[in-house]
Amino acid sequence: MIMSSDFCSSCDKRCCFQASPCLTSAERKRIVEATGKDLFKRVQGSYFPKLINGACAFFSNGRCTINEIKPADCRIFPVVRGRDDMFIDAYCPKHGDIPAAEVAEMAAMASVTAPREVPSKGIPIREYLGMRGRGFRERFFRELEKHNIPEDILLLFR
Repeated sequence: MIMSSDFCSSCDKRCCFQASPCLTSAERKRIVEATGKDLFKRVQGSYFPKLINGACAFFSNGRCTINEIKPADCRIFPVVRGRDDMFIDAYCPKHGDIPAAEVAEMAAMASVTAPREVPSKGIPIREYLGMRGRGFRERFFRELEKHNIPEDILLLFR
């Protein structure tokens, strides 16, 4: 399970105000069908949630209204796949508290998403693993082995 809502409930939800998740057309379609609302803008072939009062259009009363069907970019945040590396977005105030198993699962999901613009506060994944310590790194790689990740992506972590 990626980032339980309980984990994020004690956060100030910065990602819902500042991040701009990129959606595939299939993700957009799934959300529009489930909610009956097309609250997206299209930019160069990609879809992004519109902002309402500075927050994601699907953020209301302090929570995500589409939590069960939210797009991959939201499920894997703060992990971001750049063109040449993978990053942890330090904009997430709880990035240092995420368990190794969840970081590994998010990284596995990010490995199959389209590369994104690197966040301004992005910490390269190798550096992040070093910051979290040897035990965390070992647990991360044990969990990562459970996923079928292409070798070129695995090199990003070593």
